[in-house]
Amino acid sequence: MSSAYRSSRLTPADGTIVLKPEGTSPVARVVNAVADLAAIPVVKSRTRTIEFDGRQVAIDHTGWAWRTERGIEVGFGKHFAAQCDAADILEVGNVLSMSGVRGHAVVDKYEAGDGVINEDILDFAPGRQYKLVLSLSTVEHIGWDEVPQDLTKASKALAAMRSLVAPGGSMLVTIPVGYRRQFEAEFIHSPSFDRVRLFTKTTRTARWTEVADPERCAEFAYGKPFACGNAILVGTVGTQS
Repeated sequence: MSSAYRSSRLTPADGTIVLKPEGTSPVARVVNAVADLAAIPVVKSRTRTIEFDGRQVAIDHTGWAWRTERGIEVGFGKHFAAQCDAADILEVGNVLSMSGVRGHAVVDKYEAGDGVINEDILDFAPGRQYKLVLSLSTVEHIGWDEVPQDLTKASKALAAMRSLVAPGGSMLVTIPVGYRRQFEAEFIHSPSFDRVRLFTKTTRTARWTEVADPERCAEFAYGKPFACGNAILVGTVGTQS
């Protein structure tokens, strides 16, 4: 029996236990929720974009994605996925399906779902490589929000994902800043990436900007001033244009 800290809204895979995650204080969550409700008219009246590899990528507005780091992460994920056939994509962590992107391979040890392969990414051996391997706000949980805890596992997961990228292919991995501080330096300097970038949320109404130096991630907090991730690190292999 394996256990991990994941959202209680997810359906656990067979043989796993989903535990309630720790988060920001209830008061902070209420304050942010009220302020975000007031921001809805502004958010829904315009399309936010962020420049990435020379192109404007739309911030995802599906449901409440815009109010957390999920909006920019899913925007990047959709941008990368649009360049590939579904059969050539592997996603680690079942995230894109929540925004309507389906049909590709998904590996998620803890979440049950249609088409989701319930395996540990370190044990996953598909016998092939993929044109695109991506993971959105998942790797920071690996080995950290699991019982027993393994502080080396997330970096091993990055290496395992990199090994599944086909020659000439791409990889996209995002993590929220401030959630797992000890892992951020490993992520920034990981040999699994060609490049790592830092993006930060500058307004409640889903405006993001890139910060030139990823090492500045220590300046940004999780859960304040806005809900959840106020900055993200983005590691990539190859480019999508």
